[in-house]
Amino acid sequence: MLNVVYVLNSTYALGGASKSFVSMLSGLTGKGVYPIVVLPDKEGLYQTLQSMGVECVVSCFRPATYPHNRSSLKDILLFLPKFVARQIVNRRTVNRMVKVLKDRDIRLVHTNVSVVDVGYRFSRRTGIPHIYHVREYADLDFHEIYFPCSSVFHRLLRKNSYSICITRHIQSHHGLAGNPASVVVYNGVEVPPVDVSSLKKDGYFLFAGRIDASKGVHVLLEAYAKYVSGAASPCRDLWIAGEAGSEAYYRKIQHMVEKYGLCGKVKFLGGRDDIFLLMQQAGAIVIPSRFEGFGRCMAEAMMNGCLVIARNTAGLKEQFDNGVQMTGREIGLRYTTPEDLLECLKRVDEMTEAESGTMVAEAYKVARALYAPAVNVERIYRFYNQILDVRSN
Repeated sequence: MLNVVYVLNSTYALGGASKSFVSMLSGLTGKGVYPIVVLPDKEGLYQTLQSMGVECVVSCFRPATYPHNRSSLKDILLFLPKFVARQIVNRRTVNRMVKVLKDRDIRLVHTNVSVVDVGYRFSRRTGIPHIYHVREYADLDFHEIYFPCSSVFHRLLRKNSYSICITRHIQSHHGLAGNPASVVVYNGVEVPPVDVSSLKKDGYFLFAGRIDASKGVHVLLEAYAKYVSGAASPCRDLWIAGEAGSEAYYRKIQHMVEKYGLCGKVKFLGGRDDIFLLMQQAGAIVIPSRFEGFGRCMAEAMMNGCLVIARNTAGLKEQFDNGVQMTGREIGLRYTTPEDLLECLKRVDEMTEAESGTMVAEAYKVARALYAPAVNVERIYRFYNQILDVRSN
């Protein structure tokens, strides 16, 4: 039995990091890993882990980053109190971890994202090897600033911690390319129990994710409005599945829908637990994110037989490039500018069934080869053993 402590930053069950973690944990427990999961609260994901019989330790902690400062008077006044509060609750959590987990023969500490440091600090107190699972750019994705600064965080990544990066691009972004203590392991994505080649398509465009500026929903709406206005025949609806990242941005998106006269064409579905079914029936999924660490939504769409339109950036680009390398052809429609996105929407209407079917089939083969949960679990378990072998010599 291999006792491993996992530290999660969030219990939001529909987030990509959470879904990837549950998939990984399900496979690792089958290989003899005994997980003890440290969470900040008892919300959504806590209930999932309890139903799986996973031991949990709940203790309030916050990211090891500076509080967001949007230059409002309120943010300015609360910046220092928030910063001090983060240091206090994080120190309390580390102390509690040391107390609760002593004498448990913990072999590894595995932090699920890069913006939380209580697991790292616990490992330094106890001498247990630590792994950062680097799933995000943090600075580019969420405008987070590591405490005390990015250079210090990157130095500890290179010298005092092992790391699992979810793409080569993220590994390079954090200065870890070529570091023997860092590996690239793509996220594991559930394989649907259906024959994706025989799926009936309803034809709508689908957006699936958080309704947030970083996800580019406004860019999609701009392009979609032009697509609708230029259509010579009945055109595809746009279905938006996801929860609002902020009320202000959600209101902006609703205003855009009204402004462009799209109320009868755009459907807001809210957060959904049947996202795979929506992908299976969509004519294409559109992923207009500014950046994506991995682009789990893209991998899920490919696994579910859904044609992909995605911005040619970061993890999305890496998935496209993997497809070209493995198959010799494009496995989806990639774009760079908003004008390119409009052409991609039109292209979906112009493609024959044979053309789209071939692209979807090739994408499915790539996803099965690279992103199947068993591949993810095997590579992570192998990395665990490499770390322990080094430590024992």
